[in-house]
Amino acid sequence: PNTILVRHGVDYEHFRKALDTETPIPTEIGILSQPVIGYFGLISSDWVDLPLITHLAKTMPEASIVMIGKVAMDISALRQLSNVHLLGQKPYETLPNYCKGFDAAIVPFPINRATLSANPLKLREYLAAGLPVVSTDIPEARAVKHCRIASDADSFVAEVRAALQSPGPNAAISETMRSESWASRLAEVEGGLV
Repeated sequence: PNTILVRHGVDYEHFRKALDTETPIPTEIGILSQPVIGYFGLISSDWVDLPLITHLAKTMPEASIVMIGKVAMDISALRQLSNVHLLGQKPYETLPNYCKGFDAAIVPFPINRATLSANPLKLREYLAAGLPVVSTDIPEARAVKHCRIASDADSFVAEVRAALQSPGPNAAISETMRSESWASRLAEVEGGLV
């Protein structure tokens, strides 16, 4: 009876820098053909559905798919796709710059025991940056407003296409995360203690 659920917050002010006019887009993204569909995070079999990314890249050859993060799986299949760009790890401080170059962001988690229990921090970070987001069907993505949910590879592509109808960064999307900052979460915890 004395238990409250407080979900993680987001570094709102940091990621909303993607909306600032003075935030530069990194050249390695700025030179890519649009639309740019972005992902950042660990690139491993636990967290990235490789067949899903391959399907997205082949179904949308006009799009540039950017993947940022440490690689911990065999990605030779992705290296064969000319519209998939693996940029390696980037400093946390520069992530808003990369987000500014994204038109949409993805959470391409495979459905497994770990992801069904996961609450991906990147989801709120993308939204704080003002990006439309498409995720595979995990419970915590369903709990976040403004996130498009896909049940299979074809619907994932359809949701990405729909998200690109209003590409980001978008101030209205970013604003939805203002109340989910870490300071807001702290206030929830403090409020639950009285």
